[in-house]
Amino acid sequence: MCFNITVGLILKKRLVKLLNLGFVLYLPFIPYFCSNKFNIMKKITLFLFAAILIGASVSSCGKYEEGPKFTLQSKKARMTNTWIYTKSENNGVDNTPDPNYYTLTLTLKDDGTALADFTLLGVPYSESGNWAFSDNKEELILTDPSGTQNLEIIKLTKNELKVKQIENGDEIVTTYTAQ
Repeated sequence: MCFNITVGLILKKRLVKLLNLGFVLYLPFIPYFCSNKFNIMKKITLFLFAAILIGASVSSCGKYEEGPKFTLQSKKARMTNTWIYTKSENNGVDNTPDPNYYTLTLTLKDDGTALADFTLLGVPYSESGNWAFSDNKEELILTDPSGTQNLEIIKLTKNELKVKQIENGDEIVTTYTAQ
């Protein structure tokens, strides 16, 4: 009996440590580990199951600098969207053009095609091309008749895309918002 309570307390302490790390998802397991109704094997099984869930959560954490840290949507599902150009920074300085002079809507489709609709000084333009991820999915590769751009993905959520590129020694960070 004493051994059973000791194991339960140890498992509870481990879960509390995990909860302190932000794993609130595993809160429902605490009563199971602390009750005397379950034998040691069941407690160990539940603990291992929780550890596997935590391992899966940690291994699927985001790889992008600004997030998201965890999402159930695939990177492709988040990337395929219609994106509206909202902000540009050049070496940390806001360089967003006035929307009266320049607008851009970038549509990335599931089949890998891309369409850029933009206005420059009120004149509409449209350009088509292709998009893809780099092998490690840390870069967005845009290809059109004028060439190829490799953009480092900083943030990719269902509502926001933020990319970075180095051009002529300048770091340009561009933010898009989902339409």
